[in-house]
Amino acid sequence: MNKNNISILGIPMDLGASTIGTRLGPDSIRMTGVLDDLIDLGLNVTDLGNVDIDNGYKKEKNVDNMTNLDRLLPSLAKINEQAYDLFDRDSFPLILGGDHSLVLATFKAFLKKHDNPGLIYIDAHADINTEKTSTSGNVHGMPIAALLNLCDDRLNKIGGDYYLKPENIVYIAIRDIDEGEEKIIEDLNIKYFSMAEIYEKGIKKVLEETFEYLKDVDNIYTSYDIDSIDMDIAPGTGVPVRGGLDYNMARDIMSRLGKNDKIKGLELVEVSPSLDIGNKTSLIAKELLLGFFGKKFI
Repeated sequence: MNKNNISILGIPMDLGASTIGTRLGPDSIRMTGVLDDLIDLGLNVTDLGNVDIDNGYKKEKNVDNMTNLDRLLPSLAKINEQAYDLFDRDSFPLILGGDHSLVLATFKAFLKKHDNPGLIYIDAHADINTEKTSTSGNVHGMPIAALLNLCDDRLNKIGGDYYLKPENIVYIAIRDIDEGEEKIIEDLNIKYFSMAEIYEKGIKKVLEETFEYLKDVDNIYTSYDIDSIDMDIAPGTGVPVRGGLDYNMARDIMSRLGKNDKIKGLELVEVSPSLDIGNKTSLIAKELLLGFFGKKFI
């Protein structure tokens, strides 16, 4: 797949989140001028606009502990269809989100498109709660569990009976994990690199080990949550956590990922400009994207 041709899809959703605001993320990133900057790098950029999502302004608790489920299900189904169309284009797919529940729909489309794909998940959180283990009921904490077929079937079956293999995911930068999530990760022997390992080994070594671990897959999707970055650096996100990646680490990850030909799709999620300070998080998101697509940093 040629990274010189990029197709962008925005998913302005916060139905699965703990706070309202990530629906503004895709346009906030666009307004940094990132599309013009990508064009200045010599890339061909097609912006497909945004998926039409009915977010509303009121959280609706579900008796089965899945907030906003009645609106989430049709939204995720719509995202899945449009993501599949995006992945079917002869260009590199870039998704701007939106809360992280959307990865349930986007990666399901990627699973349908590619046999036995891998997932690199860069996030402060594991997002592997089920409706039975979650203390909040927020679905942005459940998408990986649903991709593994561990949740209520209403979530599991979004996009069809395509499921992620536990051995085909690698977490990078997780540091805020619930007790129930920890048990699932341990029981399924899921690979992860905590922040402690990143500080010990460095980004280069962590990514070398990541690609070695995923050596048996030919196509890899990367889902990058902006909260993987330390909250003092990137405050504009719904569930900020201290002790994360610094700016240089975050940029280095993106630059190295962008050089790997197995990466066939990228999404950047959870930017919430309503919680930001001086638009700094959206501007960091821009720099990460430029790094992925080849901008040289001195």
